[in-house]
Amino acid sequence: MKELFWRDIAVTFDGTFLEIKNSCYCRRFDLSAGTLRTVSLSSAAGRVLAVENVNCTDLECYGGYLAPDQLECRVRRVDFKAVEQPVRDGAHVLVEVEMFEPFSKTVLCRDFILYPGIAAYGVRNRVTAQVAPNCIALSRKRLSEEYAAYRRGHYSRVNEPLMDVFHPAEGFRVRRTVEFRGHTDIHENLVEEHLCRGDETAFCGNLLYCEDDTGAGIVMLQEAPPSTERREREEYDFRLAETGDIHSICWGILPEELMANCGKELVSYRNMVGIYLNETERERVLKDYLRCRFDNCMPQRKVVVNAWGCGNFGERLSPAFLEAEIRAAADCGGEVYQVDDQWQSGGSLGQFTLKNLYVPLSEFWQVNEEKVGQGGFDRLKRLADECGIGLALWLAPSTSIYYRDRREFSDLVLDFHRKYGFDLFKVDNAGFPTFEAEYNFEKMLADVRDESQGKVFFNLDITAGLRGGFFRLLEYGSLFVENRYAMHPWGVGYHPERTLRNIWRLARYVRLQNLQMEVASFLDAKPEAYGERKELFPCVYPWSYWAAVTLFTNPLLWFAPSSVPEEKRGEIRQVMELHKQYRDLIFSGEIFPLGEEPSGHALTGFVSRDEKGEALAVLLLREYEAADDTLALEGSFRCAGGEGHVDAQGLHVAEPGSFALFVRA
Repeated sequence: MKELFWRDIAVTFDGTFLEIKNSCYCRRFDLSAGTLRTVSLSSAAGRVLAVENVNCTDLECYGGYLAPDQLECRVRRVDFKAVEQPVRDGAHVLVEVEMFEPFSKTVLCRDFILYPGIAAYGVRNRVTAQVAPNCIALSRKRLSEEYAAYRRGHYSRVNEPLMDVFHPAEGFRVRRTVEFRGHTDIHENLVEEHLCRGDETAFCGNLLYCEDDTGAGIVMLQEAPPSTERREREEYDFRLAETGDIHSICWGILPEELMANCGKELVSYRNMVGIYLNETERERVLKDYLRCRFDNCMPQRKVVVNAWGCGNFGERLSPAFLEAEIRAAADCGGEVYQVDDQWQSGGSLGQFTLKNLYVPLSEFWQVNEEKVGQGGFDRLKRLADECGIGLALWLAPSTSIYYRDRREFSDLVLDFHRKYGFDLFKVDNAGFPTFEAEYNFEKMLADVRDESQGKVFFNLDITAGLRGGFFRLLEYGSLFVENRYAMHPWGVGYHPERTLRNIWRLARYVRLQNLQMEVASFLDAKPEAYGERKELFPCVYPWSYWAAVTLFTNPLLWFAPSSVPEEKRGEIRQVMELHKQYRDLIFSGEIFPLGEEPSGHALTGFVSRDEKGEALAVLLLREYEAADDTLALEGSFRCAGGEGHVDAQGLHVAEPGSFALFVRA
């Protein structure tokens, strides 16, 4: 018998059965057949949510590795250890189950990452292949389907990259999946909830909820790109098998990539499995996991100013402009000024995206002294220090060669960090069309984080391309979510109502602590840009309201502050100072949407709750056409900013188009 007890986590293995548990859940596995098969998943109190997978092992890699029952697989190793100070993760227990298939000489390993005190754990798979998968999986969907049907006649098996499997207990069924949208340059609705009727067998989304009528259930999170940005050829992310098993399809590795990396260990995406017994636990379990998983490697929270949102940054860029920008950014309450595209001598982002430029790094990323000034960034750094503001930089790594120059690019980033003190870099133009590209990209980020002793972080742009979305690569920095412009008639365009709606919908599932959300300039909005859009002109809202929309995120001042008159800078600074004053309090809790979904007519907002579920801070926004002005909420509060007050009826917001921040009294 092997045992490990650490904090509230217990792991036992008796040679046949493996059990992983903490004070919230218990999952039990049978390893007697040489593979991993779930026996049960239950709450600590004994409520059974999943029963034995009688027809399927817990993981498969395209059907050819440790899948068919005829193969003589064996478990070679079961190890577990406490990892109290991981580099980019929360403290956890790591459980490794290594399996071996002697015919193909394939090694498959399942890792469980167990966190103390929460009702969720992580799952990841690793594979080392010596031969190609025994399957046909082509982009020609018809041939793949025909061959799969033929194979099922022999093996009764679908060739899928099967990440994890569970068989719901009686009374449980798939109720909802949640699909997230990247490509935010063209998508306005970033969260789409799919309510399941009961007859579907294939589901898209990063999240799946399986519940019974009492509200108890299992939630699975795929830490993977959004559905429309994945490499897998399946047209679904989860599948309900004929046997009733729920399959998570989420390796992130194509069959040909296994052979291309023959003899090398490849690591899948992660899954999370969480359980809950009621609605309150359902709302918390995902946020609890994300906090344990990422909170110890979150970047310093800062108000970032990026002038690209002015619409013609490249035309304005000059040494005098940047000097004025840095001074004005500090006046607006910014903490970091980020220099965007065209500071470099080699060209612009358009040459990557439109002409597929090949980038010799040593030439392209030299500082353009005509646009930045003699001596590169030295003079700007001294000025920024005088103004009490940091400097950050925009970069675009070598997507066109799948980041094979990652070591050189890492050195470039580290050189800018060591020479000028940059510790925040916006990463644009990323894309992961292959496993190699995604591996190289992440290795580049990891190398920089490690070699800077954790001082350098990244803003990961998710606005286009094939990128990580809302749950990938959060170990390395914050997410740059949207490009929204107030002056252009094309594109999605900026409007505070739509930015608010996106944040509100994301807040149910994503930690707002990870998001950078834009505040456009009130002065940049042009009526002709909104002439054909069926919505109110955004300037019916005061600029302070535009800024307040982002108070529970990391505000991104998305305009050229030097173009803002001094008296208007104070208006935005007042809201940013409010954010900075209460940021630690707000971010210490978990943030959830509050009130009605934003629609232009809603009294809406956000609440930050502590571990006991008590409200720490509340942001209420009264949209321009909202009739309601009062929200009843349990607890004692005081108004800390904006236009609001508290009385026996609840929390009040004074006027349509205004906001109020309340904190616990």
